[in-house]
Amino acid sequence: MALSPGFLESIGREFPVDFASIDPSDLATYGRDWTGAFAPRASILCRPRTTDEVSRLMKLCAQYRVPVIPSGGRTGLACGALATCGELILSLERMRRMEPVDSLGRTVRVQAGAVIESVRLHCAEAGLFWPIDLHSTGSQIGGIIATNAAGMRVVRYGLTRRWVLGLTVVLANGDVLQLNGALEKNNAGVDLRQLFIDSEGILGIITEATLKLTRPPGKVDVVLLAVPSFAAVLQVFERARNASFTLMAFESFTDRCLAHVIRHHQLQPAFDVPSHHYALLEVTQADGGAIDGWLESLFEPGLVAAA
Repeated sequence: MALSPGFLESIGREFPVDFASIDPSDLATYGRDWTGAFAPRASILCRPRTTDEVSRLMKLCAQYRVPVIPSGGRTGLACGALATCGELILSLERMRRMEPVDSLGRTVRVQAGAVIESVRLHCAEAGLFWPIDLHSTGSQIGGIIATNAAGMRVVRYGLTRRWVLGLTVVLANGDVLQLNGALEKNNAGVDLRQLFIDSEGILGIITEATLKLTRPPGKVDVVLLAVPSFAAVLQVFERARNASFTLMAFESFTDRCLAHVIRHHQLQPAFDVPSHHYALLEVTQADGGAIDGWLESLFEPGLVAAA
């Protein structure tokens, strides 16, 4: 779609010089995600620095009926951040401010463009961490919340929504909502915050969030198992959930997946004899004897193969 001259004039008049770009390379970069499944075709890129700028931009878009695609780290693989029909791309990457950690309340307030790795390092200085752990360290907090990302340690910590206390959201008409703040115990009416978590930008644009923090886990042990079948994988998972240690993460994959990784990264196989399935575990709060005893219990019923 072609943007109206009035809209472009308003953008140039009401926002900083570097706020918007129609450079083809910018539109191509910010209009796609990691899938590369569709060719991007955006009209304009806007990069606000504050909630107020997002609010004023959305009011203009509503006035001139300009469709908007919110853009975070674009690390997703579900085509949720693609601009293929002449939309305006609203990138939150410049909104990276992080407030001091509240060690007593165990919270931190960050803007939506804060990168998860930066948030992790910021909280580590206070001896705390945000437990959502993704494969991509470049993911942005706004995108993580908007998709209710699970991460690798969902077995231990659950989905993102468990670790978000408050939100600032900008609606399509530019109105700004402050939802819940930093209260953990709050039963005052309908919890609108939960509507925007996992809404993927459909209901509004998340610009700031108050994150709930916790103590980091102790020593984490990683275990890789060769498993003969998927049914055996499920049995290993059941035994791990009922073991004396704490299961942090559990992933399974096939021999074809492993062969692809070995070939791509030029690695050596971890096992002398290949297996049809593999299980990768992260565990904590376990002494060496507990781990060894649990592993030994898997060999007798043939749930795992010897290395």
